[in-house]
Amino acid sequence: MLESIARIREVASALEGGEMPSPEARAWFCRAVRTYEADASAGMDLDRAFGLTPAPGQESWWTIEARHARDQRIRQLRRDYFGDLGVTEAARAIARLADKRRRVVGRNEREGTGPEALIDAVIDAGAAFPGPRHLENILRNEL
Repeated sequence: MLESIARIREVASALEGGEMPSPEARAWFCRAVRTYEADASAGMDLDRAFGLTPAPGQESWWTIEARHARDQRIRQLRRDYFGDLGVTEAARAIARLADKRRRVVGRNEREGTGPEALIDAVIDAGAAFPGPRHLENILRNEL
């Protein structure tokens, strides 16, 4: 799924720029359109034709991307502001800061700088904000 959305983005970006997509992306895109055209009457939808439908038990591509974006920001937060702390201590400090930020600052009032701005970005990433134990796992495991 992530490969499919990347190809769609590649095609869209090239077309927006007045260029042709790569031959591979063009071929892939044309196959997906032809699959949709041939099978739409039998229930084929664009998501399936383009390989965007998750298999049973899998997450959607946008959920996966939101979690990756959240985790990258959490790691950046540690590197930039809590690098002198161990993983467990950094995870607890991030959890405390996030909890305070969520309680004190409303969604429309966010104008933080420094670690607060990154906490806001993590909160807004679209994936649930993890607790301290999950934060530790995120900090221990690079993508």
